[in-house]
Amino acid sequence: MRRFLVGFILILLISFIQTNEIAAVEDAKGPIYLGFEPADSVLDPNRPIIYLIREGGETVYSINYKTGEKKTVDLPYPTTKLEIYQNQLVLIQHKMSHDRFNFGSYVGAIAIVDTDTFKLDHVFDIEADPFDIAVDKDGYLYVTQGSGQWETIKAYSLKDGQEVPNEERLATIYYQSTIYYNEAYNKIYTITEEVSPRDTTAHEVNKGTLISGYDSPYHGDYFLTNQLKITPDGLRMYNNSGIVFWLASLRYGDMEFHYDLGKKYNDYAFNMRDSRIYAANIDGGIDVYSYKNHDFLYSIKSSGITKKLHYREGLISIYLENNRYYLDYFPIFGDQKASIIFEGDYLHSINHKHPMARINIKQEVPLLRKEANGSYTIFKQLKKGENYRTFAVEGNYYHLGGGYYVKHENNKMSLMIGRLVIRKETTLYSPNGNPYRKVKTNELIRVYSYDKNKFDVGGGYYIKNDQNVAFYVGFVTMLQDTKLYSPTGQIHKTLKKGESYRVYSIDGNKFQVGGGYYVTDNKNQVSYMKN
Repeated sequence: MRRFLVGFILILLISFIQTNEIAAVEDAKGPIYLGFEPADSVLDPNRPIIYLIREGGETVYSINYKTGEKKTVDLPYPTTKLEIYQNQLVLIQHKMSHDRFNFGSYVGAIAIVDTDTFKLDHVFDIEADPFDIAVDKDGYLYVTQGSGQWETIKAYSLKDGQEVPNEERLATIYYQSTIYYNEAYNKIYTITEEVSPRDTTAHEVNKGTLISGYDSPYHGDYFLTNQLKITPDGLRMYNNSGIVFWLASLRYGDMEFHYDLGKKYNDYAFNMRDSRIYAANIDGGIDVYSYKNHDFLYSIKSSGITKKLHYREGLISIYLENNRYYLDYFPIFGDQKASIIFEGDYLHSINHKHPMARINIKQEVPLLRKEANGSYTIFKQLKKGENYRTFAVEGNYYHLGGGYYVKHENNKMSLMIGRLVIRKETTLYSPNGNPYRKVKTNELIRVYSYDKNKFDVGGGYYIKNDQNVAFYVGFVTMLQDTKLYSPTGQIHKTLKKGESYRVYSIDGNKFQVGGGYYVTDNKNQVSYMKN
């Protein structure tokens, strides 16, 4: 399918005519509206550009995900898949419809687009009804068939378009199989679509020649989809069903079960430098795992559903929101967890409409207004020292209420989620783990994130998460006499008008005020203030 080049959230629009430049801006101000559902996408190996196609369309789209510059190239025939090899885009060209009862002859073509000039270079015919393609490190194209039933994988040289003959017994697979190339071991892997249970097959290749072929050791043991990603190091295969397999140079050990993520995903991206796996959850958001041991680290929340995902010093995400497709780019530097992260019980359990945090402005940044088409325009500049209530995080944007947003920028802002009240004198630790100073009983400390072990109080400093501290998110004030409920839901007593209490969490319509006791969220009776 696609040779994997890279592994935060999260997209394009275009028109026609050979090398038709659409727009250019100095800097992308937010998600890019696409206007269509992308069928396939690849990254340019040398430029911050993503190439896209629409299912059955006759256009290939080029988008600079950093600047928003968009271009298109016309194709002579409909396309459904694309690959990239050096400075060439390789695209399927359909000349016939798929038909399982058509056993030949077949016709199709391959289009080559020069990525340096972004112009159609040439088209060559193939004796195949192409379904999916993969390109190896030597510039040989492998094609699976879309018609017939048991059909052969075709191989062609991209240099001259000539077919490389292969033994039928080695090249025969079931039609409409997806195909993936593993450069580390110079193998292609195919997985069936219509056969149940799905079957995965490996072939060693050498400049278009299929040397050997064998099936997976499993047949129905694990639920699989026909979509997967091979890691850049070539050692693992991640199926969109969440099942992970080991890969190996020899048949022994190849395609062996390794791990079950326990969730289904639309796509994966990999940051090998920082040992991170980014997995686009089918229900929304991006789950982040450790590549070393598959420990779940956190989720990047989003109001849309990411369909396709890439990584290159940040996440390039194609996502669906309100029946519209967008593309967005999130820089991620070093081993930071994400541009915007959600972690700890508090952020994972937001189920209310009150402010979830306060954004503190450290350097001047634009306040953006979200337009009806999903784009963002600058409304005004926010000044250093200002802070604003934040109601949600949508992709890489803080939602400040109404149609107003701030795009996250490292070092220009911080997100305060609550405070600690010190119940008993405890220790503040420096980023290197050494004690920094004592914090006194009843001292109040700002909190920016937390996990089960510690509270991040800014600048890498932290306080241990134990019985000596209590985290709270705000205050609730009684506008009139109000019932206080016990953890079992019984009326415990009446709180008097004007009294205020710390809120340790908000659960739906319940302000939790300690020990499981709560007051109900009724704007005529209580007023909530985010701290």
